[in-house]
Amino acid sequence: MVATLKSSLAQYCGRRAANLPIMVTETNSVSYNPGKQTTSLVNALFLADQLSTWFESGVANVDWWALHNGPFDGNADPALYGDYAFGDYGILSAGQTTPAGAVEPPTNTPLPAYFGFRMLSYLGHGAQDTMLEATTSNPLVTVHAVRQGGGNVNLLVINKDPSVRYNVTVSLAGAAPRGWANVYRYGKTSTTIATTRTPVNGSTFSVAVEPYSLTAVQLP
Repeated sequence: MVATLKSSLAQYCGRRAANLPIMVTETNSVSYNPGKQTTSLVNALFLADQLSTWFESGVANVDWWALHNGPFDGNADPALYGDYAFGDYGILSAGQTTPAGAVEPPTNTPLPAYFGFRMLSYLGHGAQDTMLEATTSNPLVTVHAVRQGGGNVNLLVINKDPSVRYNVTVSLAGAAPRGWANVYRYGKTSTTIATTRTPVNGSTFSVAVEPYSLTAVQLP
């Protein structure tokens, strides 16, 4: 999508095209009938993966709809992952009740999308940060990487498998960090982001990723 748009900008705007930023001004995992998947962990996985992919493609800004929205008696298919009986586009609960009587948590209670944003902050957030090329051999495990302005590399590993824990081997090109890495995890049963440390000694190391989880690694 971004490549097609850039091609059109180059065709119709000529040399000005390089100075035209591309912005995604409204997004979420669904555009109508938001069900319980929008208030579950899978929306956090989607958010982190989608925003990282937009930025890797050259988008300058992405706006998630919305900070507060309100609940819906949307799609409650038992096949959908999630515990809440309502859908909500929001990052924080609006503290409302649906027409069918589903009650949201108190106002400003973080929904899982909030923790998706929090996990992205461990990947990168500075003006001097640069998205790096990152590939994976497992279609259910996605990886994104950022080189910070000071040269350190951060990783975000997303396990989209609902039931399998993977020990992921990470191989870095052009970097061989040594020391203690900060590891941040958010996944099933998480009520907040867990923080641990792990030793890293060279360009190859392993990190465990739980089913349906986000794992950020800040290398030394």
